Amino acid sequence: RQMCIRDSINAEYGGWIDTISSNYPFPLDKEFLIPLFLFVESKAFDIANELWLLALNLRLGTTGLGLHEILDECDKRQITFFELMTWPEQDKWVYPDGPSMVCDVFVLGMYKAAGLFDNLNIQVTEFTPRDSYQINFYENNNPSSLPDSCKYDNLPYCQLMGEYLLELFDFNTLTVSDYAFEACGALPHDYKRLPAWPC
Repeated sequence: RQMCIRDSINAEYGGWIDTISSNYPFPLDKEFLIPLFLFVESKAFDIANELWLLALNLRLGTTGLGLHEILDECDKRQITFFELMTWPEQDKWVYPDGPSMVCDVFVLGMYKAAGLFDNLNIQVTEFTPRDSYQINFYENNNPSSLPDSCKYDNLPYCQLMGEYLLELFDFNTLTVSDYAFEACGALPHDYKRLPAWPC
């Protein structure tokens, strides 16, 4: 567990494409990716490499390919570039500057290291902050059982700090299964999961 914490220090942050068409906010769509990626790569290769080329190479099991070569590799494997974009990030992948994670992935990585996911086949790098509080890991507190300092508007959880109330919709309601959250789309403004849970 100490190794999990040590390995997470200075980690980079992850991606957001889980489906071919249900993760892009209007007016963007998947067809915009290739021209955008090629343009950025032509002007600032280091930025393109850090933002997506390293991740795409990991998905293919290759190293050092630029976008043209990645597209060629997709053709050889008879997959579309858009399918490649949806391949789940793997917790075991380590980038040149360390693992890739956002704040919720750090917490969920601690849960995984502590054995809370039992033997489930999951990649915590595929979870979002919302997923981290909706999973059914927490005590089902009767608001009256919480300390007085936590009681606020009959919430079943304790908010320790902050000037504003943090409403955690559907708190503690989802049972985690194998491959959880690896194919969830969500579009603005309501960000409902597409398809509905489990996805």
